[in-house]
Amino acid sequence: MTPRPAAPDDSADDIAWDVEPPPPTTAFDRVQTRTAAVARASRRRLPESRRTLGLVLGIVLVAAIAFATTWWLRRPPPGSDHDLLVRLATTAEAFRPAEATADAGDAEAYVEGVFGWPIKVPQIAGLRLAGAGEAMLAPRLSVPAFRYDTEDGDAVVVFAYDYVFLGEVEGTLDLPEATYAILAEPEPVDTRRLGGAYLVSWRHRAVIYTAVMDSDAAFEQIGQAVRTGRVTGAAPSDVPEPVAPKDSLARPDALAP
Repeated sequence: MTPRPAAPDDSADDIAWDVEPPPPTTAFDRVQTRTAAVARASRRRLPESRRTLGLVLGIVLVAAIAFATTWWLRRPPPGSDHDLLVRLATTAEAFRPAEATADAGDAEAYVEGVFGWPIKVPQIAGLRLAGAGEAMLAPRLSVPAFRYDTEDGDAVVVFAYDYVFLGEVEGTLDLPEATYAILAEPEPVDTRRLGGAYLVSWRHRAVIYTAVMDSDAAFEQIGQAVRTGRVTGAAPSDVPEPVAPKDSLARPDALAP
């Protein structure tokens, strides 16, 4: 009798083929295994590192925006109380001459006695000199000023200062950049309106004069007089002298008529 074939052995199907391989035994195998493990861990950490970098960049961006906003809000805006022309306009309202005189020589002697400055008093066509005085712009900060009257009885106050003064008060009282630039041009005359006041600024060598008035007729009259050279101490047709830098500390020898 032929023996029956043995039933197939199904035990092989129960083998756990996904079992972990035995730990490496050689040094080379251990190094290879460790390298692969480090690579897998780095790939897992990569998204987290990107999130951290994005968070840091976001914080830096927010801080930069906050700093820029703070600087913008704190900086003196144009026309603020740090604006020298604004201060001159407000000071003109209360200015009263200490030396009442219609003589330019007397007014110049007053200024030289108080300020030690041999300045030329402007002689403006159509205006009569009424006096000279010291205009206080801030505590212990003053400039020479002259009062004039127009033929219509309107008052005009003319302030005088120079580039040394601008350097000394920089950061406290600043001449607007636009005016500063115009005064360096061949025709150094700047006209503007601030509130209810009209201002005409012009330069003669290193000396700057700013006239302040309320009358638009006087404003037009003085602007025309300065531009056409009908003002002593204003010669717009002359070749301009080199303008001293803002931080100059030595008064230029440019005060001669």
